[in-house]
Amino acid sequence: FQFPWRADFTDEGSNIISHYAMWHTMPGKFYGLRAEMSIWASPNIENSQESGASIQIYCQDRGHYNLIQAGFHILPSLYHNRDIRFFTYWTKDSRSKGCYNLQCGGFIPASGAKLVPGQAIAPPSIYGIQDHYIRLSLNKTGSKFWRLGGVPS
Repeated sequence: FQFPWRADFTDEGSNIISHYAMWHTMPGKFYGLRAEMSIWASPNIENSQESGASIQIYCQDRGHYNLIQAGFHILPSLYHNRDIRFFTYWTKDSRSKGCYNLQCGGFIPASGAKLVPGQAIAPPSIYGIQDHYIRLSLNKTGSKFWRLGGVPS
């Protein structure tokens, strides 16, 4: 793993600024990843803000960008509330802007999954008292497909 770094990105359509802190690896062939993250609420989040944590796999090749992302977040502009949600975000090809959860055709949830994209997650962690976690994994299942697994704990 490389040293964590921070990045700020501005969405060209909405001018919303996103702040990221992340660990990343050097480019290479990868067949999956997994992480366990504690779940936190953000009751003071505004409608134009997003807060959460995720894992992602992306490929950038000659100006083309493909991404699969999964985690939990609070995004009032998408769900019209401040619930903590399990989410997926992905681009189906290098030209699309991407889709949350099941908004785009082509995403197939794993059968028997304990979490469904867009599902509310409760309870959140309570600082100094109790932590609640979500375990996520993204694994390549063949030459073309990725499988997402998620388990609240």
